[in-house]
Order: sequence, then structure tokens, then C-alpha cells
Amino acid sequence: MSDLSAVLTWREPYFTDAAGREWHVYDCVRSQGLREVSLGSPSAEFRVFVARDRTKLVYQFDASDAREPTAERLERQLKLAKSREAWASAYQPVRRARR
Repeated sequence: MSDLSAVLTWREPYFTDAAGREWHVYDCVRSQGLREVSLGSPSAEFRVFVARDRTKLVYQFDASDAREPTAERLERQLKLAKSREAWASAYQPVRRARR
């Protein structure tokens, strides 16, 4: 894998992918929509990638996924991420049946 120039800090979380495209990276939890948490937080359920042109891609963590934002991990998650629209249409919250 080539040098991915991953630079991550809490104030300016960004990642440059193998194609040279820059993405801001945010970790979120589900709380009346998505609420941002610290990057790499063990409570994170989703990782959101936002490009300069406002393209948004969402990666949903599996329970066993490590949250630490390494360059290799971010590249893999970005490849598996879905567009915000595709993710929203596929995501259906579980609703309890009324009694």
C-alpha cells in the first residue's frame, strides 16, 4: 500500500486516500439521528467520511471492529462505506410492536 498521508487530530480529522482525495473523518453514535463522538471512541457505531465536494459516505462498525483510526483501517472502511442516501434507505430502525 502506498503512503496514504493520514493525518488525524481531534480538531482537524482528515484522511487522504490512495487516490489523493481528502476526507474529513467523524465517528458517531445513534442518538436521535447521528451524534458525533471522539474519533476512535469505543462507543462509536458509525464512521462518516466527508469529502470537500460534500460527498458523504458512512461505514457501520461491526461489534468486533477496532475503532483506532489507522491509515490502513481508514482505507478499508472507506472502500466498504456506503453513500449517505444508500445507508439511510437500507437502515431501518427496529421498532417494537405495540401491545
